[in-house]
Amino acid sequence: MSVRIARNPRMLIRSCSMGLLLLAGCADGPFYGIKQTMPWIRSQWRADEKLGPTDHQRREELQELAGKLRRMPPDEQTRWLQLLEGVVAHDQSPLMRQLAVRTAGASDRPEAMPVIVAGANDKDSIVRMAACDVLGQRSEPEAITKLAELAGGDLDSHVQLAAIRALAHHEGTAVDDAMRQALEQNDPMMRLAAMEALKAQRGVDYGKDPAAWVAALDGKNPPNRPSWAQRLWPWF
Repeated sequence: MSVRIARNPRMLIRSCSMGLLLLAGCADGPFYGIKQTMPWIRSQWRADEKLGPTDHQRREELQELAGKLRRMPPDEQTRWLQLLEGVVAHDQSPLMRQLAVRTAGASDRPEAMPVIVAGANDKDSIVRMAACDVLGQRSEPEAITKLAELAGGDLDSHVQLAAIRALAHHEGTAVDDAMRQALEQNDPMMRLAAMEALKAQRGVDYGKDPAAWVAALDGKNPPNRPSWAQRLWPWF
């Protein structure tokens, strides 16, 4: 079902500067609800234009944009990515900011990375977690660098776990270092997440012993896993 874009005549932009036209187009165009929330667009409107779109409408518009963004011409993608960067920087709703990050991730343009990295630096953990998911699918070296930083240094354990899981989609020294650090954590959830990520990345299973995975990362032979009979021995 197509999204109905708001076209209330009382809410249209009365005058648009050329800069705004280049960035986002007039307010009676597509994705009006997103544009309405941007300070540099909203400031151009009349004082009586106070009724804005609901979060539900803006959410639908962002989801619609995510489905169309990759198919747009490069210059049009760039304009929308600039707008999405503004959403991440200025929108008061964490939900809208994380949706903007995910929408930017639908584009393979390099201009999407500033939007995603801004999300990775967001004050709200749900936005940073969304950025981790998106960074796991990016090919830019900066994606690995940022994920490793979040995995080892974010103050929210949920963000750390999201970063570790996302690193499973990448390879390299920085990834191995981040996994090793997670395996040596006191937090059992961090160790488990690192083991599961490495298992998905490498297609091997060294069990639940972090030392075995650290040995594998160091290029050593992992300790022998106990046999099935040995694992049952305590029960006899």
